[in-house]
Amino acid sequence: MGVWIPGSLIGLRSTAPLTGSDIEKIRFCWEALGGDPGRLVIHSEAGSRTCYSDTDRKAHIGADIFPGKGVDPNTTMGWQAAVAHELCHLERHDAGRALKSGHLDEAITDLEAYRYTLLKKGMKEELAADALQRLYLLAKEEER
Repeated sequence: MGVWIPGSLIGLRSTAPLTGSDIEKIRFCWEALGGDPGRLVIHSEAGSRTCYSDTDRKAHIGADIFPGKGVDPNTTMGWQAAVAHELCHLERHDAGRALKSGHLDEAITDLEAYRYTLLKKGMKEELAADALQRLYLLAKEEER
């Protein structure tokens, strides 16, 4: 795996609205990975954001679940790996393993999401590349 790890998150993920087909694929992937359908909220609006909310203890999937234009690992990560990452955030929070929001929590979440057996090799490589970038960014922050 040859991955360029730039010094910052320089790309942007998709902002296009989600279609009915997109929503169907996301729900199927979530459930196939073992996610509870009652803990998934999908926002189809253009520009909507993906995140885990510890307020309502649900994963919120938005338009940025799909990759965008750019070369950094976070920007190019496929939607299935991103869904696995968000499910893993939820599971880490439930298990009391979530850390303060930041690069370290994101990297660990990527690495724990790697365990989902339904993810193909390329998807796992995307998660590993994003984790490496997050750790690099954490190290750069600590240098300051």
